[in-house]
Parts: sequence; C-alpha cells; structure tokens
Amino acid sequence: MTKRMERVIDALKSLPDEQQDSFADFVLHELETDARWVQTTQKHADKLDKLISEVLESDRRGETEVLDPDQL
Repeated sequence: MTKRMERVIDALKSLPDEQQDSFADFVLHELETDARWVQTTQKHADKLDKLISEVLESDRRGETEVLDPDQL
C-alpha cells in the first residue's frame, strides 16, 4: 500500500463508522463502475474503432462542424 493510501486510511479511522461506511460505499461503487467501463470498451473495441474511423473520415471530408460548448 502506498504512503498516500496509508494516510487516507488513517484519516478514515478517525471518522464515525457511518461516515466510514459511506466513504467505502462510494469508493467501491467507483471501482465497480470503472471495471464495467473497461469491460464494455474492451468488449466493443472493434465497433468503437469503426465508429472513430467513420467520424475522422467525415471530419476529413469537411462534413463536421466545430461545437462551442457554451452554445450547447
């Protein structure tokens, strides 16, 4: 375990049990979500690669437009 993680664990130990559990639930949820994201992108890598190629080709042909996030 890294020194930084040890500091986090030490800090969590000083919290009430309910807050420790809330933090643990949050971290576990994030780890599970990340794992699902990795699995999904790996499972569909070929489709994603094809989609990226299509978008890049459309952009090369000038068929795309720049979007201003402030105008969305």
